Amino acid sequence: MKKFVLINSPLFWERTNEEEEYLSPLGLGYIATYLKKVGLEVLLLDSVKERLGVEDILKQVSEIKPEFVGINVFTQNYELVQYIIEKMSIQCECFVGGQVVKSIYETILDWKTSNKVNIIIGEGELIIPAIVLENCKEKPIEHLDNKFVYKVDRNSQYFPEDISKIYLDRSFLKNEIINNHYGEKEAAIITSRGCAYDCACSGCLLIVYFQIKRKSPVNDAFMGLFFYTCKTNYKEVDVQKMRINGCAFVQFFVFFLKTGNIVP
Repeated sequence: MKKFVLINSPLFWERTNEEEEYLSPLGLGYIATYLKKVGLEVLLLDSVKERLGVEDILKQVSEIKPEFVGINVFTQNYELVQYIIEKMSIQCECFVGGQVVKSIYETILDWKTSNKVNIIIGEGELIIPAIVLENCKEKPIEHLDNKFVYKVDRNSQYFPEDISKIYLDRSFLKNEIINNHYGEKEAAIITSRGCAYDCACSGCLLIVYFQIKRKSPVNDAFMGLFFYTCKTNYKEVDVQKMRINGCAFVQFFVFFLKTGNIVP
């Protein structure tokens, strides 16, 4: 069975005990899920969670000897990811993705490596398995030598139109539920494409666009529901309860807007 190592890219050059805020790499989890579905052995190497440096990653990849390696890249760790790709000692096919790729893919084309590099703009869970199986029905939008750029937008057949139908195998996300400083259980539900669940809780984000009148009974009730909704969502980790509370919050929000207690 062929191996695919997915790397949640590091934030530091060397191994560190620095306490960074952490969100589970749900985007990589989706990709891992769909690679597993097509018969690959998938390992998600979370260098942020495990506080790994670049040499730690290179050593582990060298020991595993996968046929495929995928890694995400961010603006702040661009040089670290470039170093990992260029210094990889094994022959394998590489994949580079992340939100920033659409703005920097031309610079990635200049990276020096003998390995094939597939640069993915947009969502990767459907197109990466197709590339691995060599049955991708879309051509790269650009290429230079052994590096190829693929773009997954709404015009792509590999664009996930309905994310509620995209399955996530959460076994790839180790220690996903943590105990926060209140002694309550907490789990990350945020991805680059929005909430990981099919609920209305994201309506809470609308609050940043409005100025709420202070010192009114209605406002007190509004904020009470807001904080109860958020607390319940994180404490219980109960999807159905999250949906109910989220819907209730949006309904109250619309009511307060109509009654003039929230000023646009």
